[in-house]
Amino acid sequence: MDISAPPVSEFLDALDIVLNSNTFILDFEYFTGGIEDSLTKFLNSGHFIDQDDHKWNELKNKAREFVITRLKQLGMTDIEEHIKFEICYLPQTWKNIFNLSKGATFGSLGHNIFQMGYFRPHNRHDRYKNLYFAGGSTHPGSGIPLVLLSAQLTSERIIKDFHYE
Repeated sequence: MDISAPPVSEFLDALDIVLNSNTFILDFEYFTGGIEDSLTKFLNSGHFIDQDDHKWNELKNKAREFVITRLKQLGMTDIEEHIKFEICYLPQTWKNIFNLSKGATFGSLGHNIFQMGYFRPHNRHDRYKNLYFAGGSTHPGSGIPLVLLSAQLTSERIIKDFHYE
């Protein structure tokens, strides 16, 4: 069995199809050469509070059912037959493993106008000028691109503030 990856040009052609036609390529053997692969799906959820009465396992099962149904609609009709294992992190898991406040992967601020965008905490503390912040609960915001931008902006500010240029 040849397990080498398809040529880069084939990958770029496939990527061009996906980006320009909003089409999914469902021929997974094209990308995997017939070897097993993995599929990751993140579903955002809210954070928990200590007295949280959410039925997280029930919500997890409903979300899983939705994802499987959607994948079947997209053409992966036998997806369940190919699942070897699943990992599901609930908010309590994120809190226990990564010490994330309230298990919130994208920050524990509320979702109202005064805790979004520019209103989020900025990257330097107002009172303690040598205390800096970066991450999902700070300005510019949550999500991997904005968290990375937050880290970049904070790093640049520290370099400027401490004259490391």
